[in-house]
Amino acid sequence: VFMPHGLGHFLGIDTHDVGGYLPGHPPRSPLPGLKSLRTARVLQENMVLTVEPGCYFIDHLLDEAMDPSNILSQYLNADLVQEY
Repeated sequence: VFMPHGLGHFLGIDTHDVGGYLPGHPPRSPLPGLKSLRTARVLQENMVLTVEPGCYFIDHLLDEAMDPSNILSQYLNADLVQEY
């Protein structure tokens, strides 16, 4: 909910190298906590990745997560989130 952008990306010729998911490599995981990873590839020597921590409070994502029918709602304190 608080990190919708993923955890980083490959660095290459372009700042945002798009080589994260390629044919013949593991597919993107659909699981919570893993689906925002930018790659499932086995890292090899000289591969470079960024780590981009950040905490974002995006209203529509928070509203969805705090809905009582969402499993994530049990882990969120709505009153505390509203302070920020």
